Amino acid sequence: MSARELKSFQITPVFHVTDLTAAIRFYSDVFGFSEVFSWGRPPFYAGIRLADVTIHLDSAASAADRRGKGSAYVFVAHGLEDYHNHVMARGAILVGDPPKRYDYGLKDVKYADPDGNWLSFGAT
Repeated sequence: MSARELKSFQITPVFHVTDLTAAIRFYSDVFGFSEVFSWGRPPFYAGIRLADVTIHLDSAASAADRRGKGSAYVFVAHGLEDYHNHVMARGAILVGDPPKRYDYGLKDVKYADPDGNWLSFGAT
């Protein structure tokens, strides 16, 4: 099968984290994600979801050199300012400015998780 014949439908960022349980709790408590699955004994890999957005979290020792180096950008239809106020009140770690409009036409904002991975949100 060639790449032209491959029918892809989604891409999912993987954030490498130090403590899987703490990361799931952070993304749930602060941003409103819910856990979709976890894998391993004990669990070291999980999927979390916010509406139609999925992120995978990986705390495997073999990926330790990747921790805190991930990023993802979430496009939202509306409500960015209200969401920002909500997540800040719940302990979000702001990176840079609060939501603001940039010359490229989007209003966006960036946050970090405790490991340093970046999660950005943007709206038209």
